[in-house]
Amino acid sequence: MRFTEQETALLLLLLHNKDNSYYDLLLNKLQQNEYIKGRLLHQLYDALLDAQVVFNDERDTMLVSLLKRIKFKATPR
Repeated sequence: MRFTEQETALLLLLLHNKDNSYYDLLLNKLQQNEYIKGRLLHQLYDALLDAQVVFNDERDTMLVSLLKRIKFKATPR
């Protein structure tokens, strides 16, 4: 799954303080605008669910739609 520049900026903002090898790899892939799939995508979904952030309406809407897209892609079929 690839992300737009706005989505990438939001994800980098939310993941900047995580300390784990998965998060380091995620941050690297996001900064390089690489495709994210599988276990990394699932870890990203979990990290976003764990993040307790409050944004304005525009970012909140973007975060909710992003979570829905990631959940769809991260869920095994």
